[in-house]
Amino acid sequence: MKPTIRLQIPTPCHENWNEMTPVEQGRFCNACNKAVVDFSIMTDQQILDHLAKAAGSTCGRVNNTQLLRDIQPMPIPPKTKWWMALAMPLLLFFNRSIAQSTIKAKAATDQQQAPEKRTLKMGKMAPRKVQLSGKVTDAQGAPIAYAVLSISTTQDGTTTNEQGEYSIQLATWADSVVLEVSSLGYFNNRQTIALDNRVTKDVVLEENVNTLKPVTVASYGKVVGRLVMGGVSVMKVDTLLMRTKDTIARLVKQPRFTVAPNPVQRHQQVNVYVKDLDNYSLQVINNSGVVMYTQTYKAAKGITQQITLPSNCIPGLYYVRMVDMQTQKQYTNKLIVL
Repeated sequence: MKPTIRLQIPTPCHENWNEMTPVEQGRFCNACNKAVVDFSIMTDQQILDHLAKAAGSTCGRVNNTQLLRDIQPMPIPPKTKWWMALAMPLLLFFNRSIAQSTIKAKAATDQQQAPEKRTLKMGKMAPRKVQLSGKVTDAQGAPIAYAVLSISTTQDGTTTNEQGEYSIQLATWADSVVLEVSSLGYFNNRQTIALDNRVTKDVVLEENVNTLKPVTVASYGKVVGRLVMGGVSVMKVDTLLMRTKDTIARLVKQPRFTVAPNPVQRHQQVNVYVKDLDNYSLQVINNSGVVMYTQTYKAAKGITQQITLPSNCIPGLYYVRMVDMQTQKQYTNKLIVL
Protein backbone atom coordinates (compact mmCIF):
# COMPACT_ATOMS: atom_id res chain seq x y z
CA MET A 1 0.00 0.00 0.00
CA LYS A 2 1.37 3.42 -0.96
CA PRO A 3 1.96 5.89 1.89
CA THR A 4 -0.56 8.68 2.41
CA ILE A 5 0.52 12.19 1.37
CA ARG A 6 -1.10 15.14 3.16
CA LEU A 7 -0.07 18.78 2.89
CA GLN A 8 0.36 20.78 6.07
CA ILE A 9 1.91 24.13 6.97
CA PRO A 10 2.73 24.12 10.72
CA THR A 11 3.91 27.75 10.71
CA PRO A 12 2.32 29.98 8.04
CA CYS A 13 4.49 32.64 6.39
CA HIS A 14 3.22 36.24 6.39
CA GLU A 15 5.44 37.62 3.62
CA ASN A 16 3.66 39.43 0.77
CA TRP A 17 3.32 37.08 -2.23
CA ASN A 18 2.91 39.97 -4.69
CA GLU A 19 6.21 41.55 -3.63
CA MET A 20 8.22 38.39 -4.30
CA THR A 21 10.27 37.89 -7.46
CA PRO A 22 8.54 35.59 -10.01
CA VAL A 23 10.41 32.35 -10.77
CA GLU A 24 9.59 29.27 -12.84
CA GLN A 25 7.30 27.45 -10.37
CA GLY A 26 6.21 30.33 -8.13
CA ARG A 27 7.99 33.22 -6.41
CA PHE A 28 11.36 33.75 -4.69
CA CYS A 29 11.21 34.87 -1.05
CA ASN A 30 14.14 37.09 -0.06
CA ALA A 31 13.27 36.76 3.64
CA CYS A 32 14.03 33.03 3.78
CA ASN A 33 16.16 32.93 0.59
CA LYS A 34 14.08 30.12 -0.91
CA ALA A 35 11.71 29.54 -3.80
CA VAL A 36 8.03 29.31 -2.83
CA VAL A 37 6.21 26.82 -5.07
CA ASP A 38 2.66 27.78 -6.12
CA PHE A 39 0.73 24.55 -5.40
CA SER A 40 -2.61 26.40 -5.53
CA ILE A 41 -2.70 26.09 -9.35
CA MET A 42 -1.64 22.43 -9.42
CA THR A 43 -3.69 19.27 -9.60
CA ASP A 44 -3.15 16.48 -7.08
CA GLN A 45 -1.10 14.52 -9.60
CA GLN A 46 1.13 17.54 -10.32
CA ILE A 47 1.67 18.02 -6.57
CA LEU A 48 2.68 14.37 -6.16
CA ASP A 49 5.05 14.59 -9.14
CA HIS A 50 6.74 17.68 -7.67
CA LEU A 51 7.08 16.27 -4.14
CA ALA A 52 8.56 13.02 -5.48
CA LYS A 53 11.56 15.04 -6.69
CA ALA A 54 11.80 17.29 -3.62
CA ALA A 55 14.33 16.67 -0.86
CA GLY A 56 13.52 17.75 2.70
CA SER A 57 11.09 20.54 3.50
CA THR A 58 9.46 22.66 0.78
CA CYS A 59 8.03 26.18 0.94
CA GLY A 60 4.69 26.40 -0.83
CA ARG A 61 1.52 28.42 -1.45
CA VAL A 62 -1.65 26.32 -1.20
CA ASN A 63 -5.42 26.60 -1.07
CA ASN A 64 -7.07 25.75 2.23
CA THR A 65 -8.94 22.99 0.35
CA GLN A 66 -5.61 21.28 -0.37
CA LEU A 67 -4.55 21.05 3.27
CA LEU A 68 -4.97 18.06 5.61
CA ARG A 69 -6.57 15.74 3.06
CA ASP A 70 -5.22 12.82 1.09
CA ILE A 71 -3.53 13.94 -2.12
CA GLN A 72 -4.87 11.48 -4.70
CA PRO A 73 -2.96 10.35 -7.79
CA MET A 74 -4.78 10.46 -11.13
CA PRO A 75 -6.70 7.17 -11.58
CA ILE A 76 -5.85 5.05 -14.61
CA PRO A 77 -9.05 4.25 -16.58
CA PRO A 78 -9.72 0.50 -17.09
CA LYS A 79 -8.88 -0.76 -20.56
CA THR A 80 -12.28 -2.51 -20.83
CA LYS A 81 -14.10 0.85 -21.07
CA TRP A 82 -12.38 2.12 -24.19
CA TRP A 83 -15.50 1.48 -26.26
CA MET A 84 -17.50 3.95 -24.12
CA ALA A 85 -15.20 6.77 -25.16
CA LEU A 86 -15.78 5.92 -28.85
CA ALA A 87 -19.56 5.65 -28.50
CA MET A 88 -20.03 8.86 -26.50
CA PRO A 89 -20.03 11.33 -29.49
CA LEU A 90 -22.65 9.20 -31.30
CA LEU A 91 -24.94 9.12 -28.24
CA LEU A 92 -24.67 12.88 -27.82
CA PHE A 93 -25.67 13.41 -31.49
CA PHE A 94 -28.92 11.39 -31.12
CA ASN A 95 -29.72 13.06 -27.79
CA ARG A 96 -29.41 16.51 -29.34
CA SER A 97 -31.65 15.59 -32.32
CA ILE A 98 -34.46 14.37 -30.03
CA ALA A 99 -34.14 17.30 -27.66
CA GLN A 100 -34.54 19.85 -30.47
CA SER A 101 -38.03 18.52 -31.30
CA THR A 102 -39.33 18.37 -27.73
CA ILE A 103 -37.60 21.12 -25.81
CA LYS A 104 -39.78 23.94 -24.42
CA ALA A 105 -38.95 27.13 -22.73
CA LYS A 106 -38.62 26.66 -19.04
CA ALA A 107 -38.14 29.29 -16.38
CA ALA A 108 -35.00 28.88 -14.40
CA THR A 109 -36.04 28.13 -10.84
CA ASP A 110 -32.77 26.79 -9.49
CA GLN A 111 -30.74 29.35 -7.69
CA GLN A 112 -27.06 29.42 -8.39
CA GLN A 113 -25.02 28.01 -5.53
CA ALA A 114 -22.47 30.32 -4.01
CA PRO A 115 -18.92 29.24 -4.89
CA GLU A 116 -16.85 27.73 -2.12
CA LYS A 117 -14.77 30.33 -0.36
CA ARG A 118 -11.07 29.67 -0.75
CA THR A 119 -8.18 31.17 1.13
CA LEU A 120 -4.51 30.94 0.34
CA LYS A 121 -1.82 29.97 2.83
CA MET A 122 1.91 30.19 2.44
CA GLY A 123 4.79 28.71 4.44
CA LYS A 124 7.18 25.80 4.88
CA MET A 125 5.51 22.47 4.15
CA ALA A 126 6.80 19.75 6.45
CA PRO A 127 7.36 16.35 4.78
CA ARG A 128 5.69 13.30 6.29
CA LYS A 129 7.44 11.50 9.12
CA VAL A 130 8.44 7.85 8.72
CA GLN A 131 9.81 5.52 11.40
CA LEU A 132 12.24 2.90 10.08
CA SER A 133 13.31 0.27 12.61
CA GLY A 134 14.51 -3.30 12.83
CA LYS A 135 17.40 -5.54 13.86
CA VAL A 136 20.83 -6.29 12.38
CA THR A 137 22.14 -9.85 12.80
CA ASP A 138 24.72 -12.20 11.32
CA ALA A 139 23.94 -15.37 9.35
CA GLN A 140 23.50 -17.34 12.60
CA GLY A 141 20.99 -14.84 13.97
CA ALA A 142 23.36 -13.30 16.54
CA PRO A 143 22.82 -9.53 16.99
CA ILE A 144 25.52 -7.18 15.69
CA ALA A 145 26.13 -4.31 18.10
CA TYR A 146 27.15 -0.83 16.91
CA ALA A 147 26.55 -1.55 13.22
CA VAL A 148 26.33 1.67 11.18
CA LEU A 149 23.12 2.47 9.27
CA SER A 150 22.74 5.45 6.94
CA ILE A 151 20.30 6.72 4.31
CA SER A 152 22.27 7.49 1.15
CA THR A 153 20.00 10.32 -0.03
CA THR A 154 19.87 12.20 3.30
CA GLN A 155 22.03 12.88 6.34
CA ASP A 156 19.96 10.50 8.49
CA GLY A 157 21.66 7.59 10.20
CA THR A 158 22.19 5.72 13.45
CA THR A 159 23.94 2.74 15.05
CA THR A 160 22.51 -0.44 16.52
CA ASN A 161 22.43 -0.95 20.29
CA GLU A 162 23.92 -3.92 22.13
CA GLN A 163 20.94 -6.06 21.04
CA GLY A 164 21.46 -5.15 17.38
CA GLU A 165 18.28 -3.03 17.29
CA TYR A 166 17.98 0.32 15.50
CA SER A 167 15.43 3.05 14.83
CA ILE A 168 15.62 5.97 12.37
CA GLN A 169 13.15 8.85 12.16
CA LEU A 170 12.87 10.13 8.57
CA ALA A 171 11.23 13.25 7.17
CA THR A 172 10.79 12.74 3.43
CA TRP A 173 8.36 12.91 0.51
CA ALA A 174 9.97 9.93 -1.21
CA ASP A 175 8.23 6.57 -1.69
CA SER A 176 11.50 4.71 -1.04
CA VAL A 177 15.03 5.22 0.30
CA VAL A 178 18.35 3.39 0.01
CA LEU A 179 19.55 1.93 3.33
CA GLU A 180 23.26 1.17 3.79
CA VAL A 181 24.43 -1.06 6.66
CA SER A 182 28.08 -1.69 7.55
CA SER A 183 30.05 -3.21 10.40
CA LEU A 184 33.68 -4.17 10.91
CA GLY A 185 34.23 -7.78 9.82
CA TYR A 186 31.15 -7.93 7.54
CA PHE A 187 30.32 -7.10 3.95
CA ASN A 188 28.35 -3.87 3.47
CA ASN A 189 24.64 -4.30 2.81
CA ARG A 190 22.79 -1.87 0.52
CA GLN A 191 19.10 -2.18 -0.36
CA THR A 192 16.10 -0.10 -1.38
CA ILE A 193 13.32 0.15 1.24
CA ALA A 194 9.73 0.99 0.24
CA LEU A 195 8.34 3.50 2.74
CA ASP A 196 5.10 3.58 4.66
CA ASN A 197 4.32 5.59 7.79
CA ARG A 198 6.00 2.84 9.85
CA VAL A 199 8.46 0.31 8.38
CA THR A 200 10.18 -2.66 10.05
CA LYS A 201 13.26 -3.97 8.23
CA ASP A 202 15.64 -6.61 9.59
CA VAL A 203 19.07 -6.86 7.97
CA VAL A 204 21.41 -9.88 7.85
CA LEU A 205 25.12 -9.14 7.27
CA GLU A 206 27.48 -11.65 5.68
CA GLU A 207 30.79 -12.19 7.44
CA ASN A 208 33.90 -11.00 5.60
CA VAL A 209 36.63 -13.44 6.57
CA ASN A 210 39.27 -11.41 4.70
CA THR A 211 38.76 -8.27 6.79
CA LEU A 212 40.56 -9.48 9.89
CA LYS A 213 43.79 -11.19 8.92
CA PRO A 214 45.19 -13.91 11.20
CA VAL A 215 47.94 -12.93 13.62
CA THR A 216 50.93 -15.25 14.13
CA VAL A 217 53.08 -14.97 17.26
CA ALA A 218 56.53 -16.51 16.80
CA SER A 219 59.48 -16.78 19.18
CA TYR A 220 63.10 -17.28 18.29
CA GLY A 221 65.86 -18.58 20.55
CA LYS A 222 69.00 -20.62 20.83
CA VAL A 223 69.29 -23.86 22.79
CA VAL A 224 72.74 -24.86 24.07
CA GLY A 225 73.33 -28.30 25.60
CA ARG A 226 75.47 -28.45 28.69
CA LEU A 227 75.72 -30.15 32.04
CA VAL A 228 74.57 -28.14 35.05
CA MET A 229 75.02 -29.12 38.66
CA GLY A 230 73.33 -27.48 41.62
CA GLY A 231 69.96 -26.93 43.30
CA VAL A 232 66.75 -27.48 41.39
CA SER A 233 63.89 -24.92 41.48
CA VAL A 234 60.37 -25.78 40.40
CA MET A 235 58.12 -23.35 38.49
CA LYS A 236 54.46 -24.20 38.22
CA VAL A 237 52.91 -24.29 34.73
CA ASP A 238 50.20 -21.83 35.80
CA THR A 239 52.85 -19.27 36.79
CA LEU A 240 54.68 -19.65 33.47
CA LEU A 241 51.43 -19.26 31.52
CA MET A 242 50.55 -16.12 33.45
CA ARG A 243 53.94 -14.55 32.74
CA THR A 244 53.58 -15.39 29.05
CA LYS A 245 50.16 -13.69 28.90
CA ASP A 246 51.54 -10.59 30.63
CA THR A 247 54.41 -10.40 28.13
CA ILE A 248 52.06 -10.67 25.13
CA ALA A 249 49.74 -8.07 26.64
CA ARG A 250 52.65 -5.63 26.97
CA LEU A 251 53.72 -6.28 23.37
CA VAL A 252 50.29 -5.60 21.86
CA LYS A 253 49.25 -2.90 24.31
CA GLN A 254 47.81 0.08 22.48
CA PRO A 255 49.31 3.38 22.84
CA ARG A 256 49.50 6.50 24.06
CA PHE A 257 46.11 8.21 24.18
CA THR A 258 42.53 7.84 25.40
CA VAL A 259 39.23 9.04 23.93
CA ALA A 260 36.27 10.07 26.10
CA PRO A 261 33.32 10.03 26.19
CA ASN A 262 32.96 6.97 23.99
CA PRO A 263 30.28 6.49 22.66
CA VAL A 264 29.70 10.20 22.16
CA GLN A 265 26.56 12.10 21.19
CA ARG A 266 26.47 13.85 17.83
CA HIS A 267 27.74 17.48 17.95
CA GLN A 268 29.30 16.80 21.39
CA GLN A 269 32.99 17.49 22.08
CA VAL A 270 35.46 14.60 22.36
CA ASN A 271 38.33 14.74 24.86
CA VAL A 272 41.60 13.15 23.69
CA TYR A 273 44.29 12.73 26.36
CA VAL A 274 47.84 12.13 25.10
CA LYS A 275 50.24 10.99 27.80
CA ASP A 276 53.72 10.62 26.31
CA LEU A 277 54.06 12.60 23.07
CA ASP A 278 54.94 16.26 22.57
CA ASN A 279 54.37 16.72 18.83
CA TYR A 280 51.61 14.81 17.08
CA SER A 281 48.61 15.12 14.79
CA LEU A 282 45.07 13.89 15.44
CA GLN A 283 42.65 12.73 12.76
CA VAL A 284 39.03 11.57 12.83
CA ILE A 285 38.27 9.10 10.02
CA ASN A 286 34.88 7.65 9.07
CA ASN A 287 34.19 3.99 8.33
CA SER A 288 34.79 4.59 4.60
CA GLY A 289 38.32 5.93 5.18
CA VAL A 290 37.45 9.62 4.64
CA VAL A 291 39.29 12.06 6.95
CA MET A 292 36.63 14.20 8.68
CA TYR A 293 38.96 16.17 10.98
CA THR A 294 42.72 16.80 11.29
CA GLN A 295 44.79 19.00 13.59
CA THR A 296 48.50 19.22 14.51
CA TYR A 297 49.66 19.88 18.09
CA LYS A 298 53.12 20.90 19.38
CA ALA A 299 54.52 20.80 22.93
CA ALA A 300 51.27 19.18 24.02
CA LYS A 301 52.52 16.33 26.20
CA GLY A 302 50.06 15.41 28.95
CA ILE A 303 47.41 17.86 27.70
CA THR A 304 43.79 16.94 27.00
CA GLN A 305 42.73 18.12 23.54
CA GLN A 306 39.07 18.89 22.81
CA ILE A 307 37.81 17.90 19.36
CA THR A 308 34.51 19.26 18.02
CA LEU A 309 33.07 16.77 15.56
CA PRO A 310 32.10 18.23 12.15
CA SER A 311 28.41 18.88 11.52
CA ASN A 312 28.35 16.32 8.70
CA CYS A 313 29.33 13.44 11.03
CA ILE A 314 26.34 11.10 10.99
CA PRO A 315 25.91 8.44 13.71
CA GLY A 316 28.22 5.50 13.17
CA LEU A 317 31.68 4.05 13.72
CA TYR A 318 34.73 6.33 13.42
CA TYR A 319 38.45 6.06 14.12
CA VAL A 320 40.66 8.54 15.99
CA ARG A 321 44.22 8.27 14.68
CA MET A 322 47.28 9.83 16.32
CA VAL A 323 50.52 10.22 14.34
CA ASP A 324 53.85 10.77 16.12
CA MET A 325 55.45 13.65 14.17
CA GLN A 326 58.97 12.48 15.08
CA THR A 327 58.79 8.74 14.34
CA GLN A 328 55.68 8.76 12.09
CA LYS A 329 54.26 5.89 14.13
CA GLN A 330 50.47 5.72 14.13
CA TYR A 331 48.05 4.77 16.91
CA THR A 332 44.31 4.28 16.52
CA ASN A 333 41.24 4.12 18.78
CA LYS A 334 37.63 3.46 17.81
CA LEU A 335 34.99 6.14 18.36
CA ILE A 336 31.23 5.51 18.21
CA VAL A 337 29.00 8.50 17.42
CA LEU A 338 25.35 8.18 18.47
